[in-house]
Amino acid sequence: PIVKIGEDGYYYISKLYYSSLSTNATQGGNASSVGIESAVNAGTDYYLTSRITAKLVAEICMRHGVDISCILQHNTTSGKDCPNGMRSINFWYTFKDMVSMEMFAKTNFADYEFSWTGTGDIDNTGRIKLGTTAKEVKYSVVVSKNNIDVVNKSFTTKIN
Repeated sequence: PIVKIGEDGYYYISKLYYSSLSTNATQGGNASSVGIESAVNAGTDYYLTSRITAKLVAEICMRHGVDISCILQHNTTSGKDCPNGMRSINFWYTFKDMVSMEMFAKTNFADYEFSWTGTGDIDNTGRIKLGTTAKEVKYSVVVSKNNIDVVNKSFTTKIN
């Protein structure tokens, strides 16, 4: 159950109920929270969608002082198998880690810029492109602050 302390100092505990989906759930999730829908269709870059969504969740949490522990799956409040994509591949905790990393970066590295360069097998975020046939990829990362390079490193990754 979700427990909140009201302005009057009383504890308010949501009721558990047995949903139409034959699962236990809490009431009030959709009525008292922010819901974010991320559509992923055939041909969509799932990882990129997850990164963009993690950035959005981090910004909302930071703006409203919401702790990472308050980020819940729709399943928690409805019993519905949602977010199905994350649940079916056990990606939920990886997603929450992504949100935590975004919050950490926004707190500690807001004044820094990161740029990635590399072979044609690397995109502009440093990610190896899917479907590459290369045996290894070479790339560089430059971290700068106030137009001064703080870190400039080159890497080679071997691909099996």
